[in-house]
Amino acid sequence: FNRQRDAALGEVATGLGLKKARDTSATATAEAAAAGVSELRVRLLGARELTRDGARPSAYCVLRVTKDGATGQEKAVKAQSRACASTKRPEWREDFVLEVASLRSRFNLTVHDKAQFLGKDARMGEVDVALSELVKGEEHVAWHALADPKGKADGKFTGEVEIGLTLA
Repeated sequence: FNRQRDAALGEVATGLGLKKARDTSATATAEAAAAGVSELRVRLLGARELTRDGARPSAYCVLRVTKDGATGQEKAVKAQSRACASTKRPEWREDFVLEVASLRSRFNLTVHDKAQFLGKDARMGEVDVALSELVKGEEHVAWHALADPKGKADGKFTGEVEIGLTLA
């Protein structure tokens, strides 16, 4: 009975647009523990000149600390921002904390355009930052141009995203 109830509740939550909470835990490697680093604090500020196929997207971001089994980051750690309706200059002003197990992992932010009605959200560009480039306790705030290094974008896009990153 509990499985049926949980499945029904999951369907209701999905229908309401609610997402199941993801596990954001990670087990620290000796390297990360020795450096006193256990988390990445992310301030997602905003974007500028954001377009997809010449139109204003309803943009949201998926943030992740990449999986790196060789160094102890057994699984990717993810979070998602809210969507900003049809604008070239979305302002998210959201804070996230992602657990870090390895300083050899990378921070990746992917921008998506939320589908207006039914259909699949469109992948735009991404930002990728090596955690090893960050200094513990110092926030690094910068504008990052969106790129598509793997050729996975749905259409043409432009824009930059402003984020603040702090290892803690």
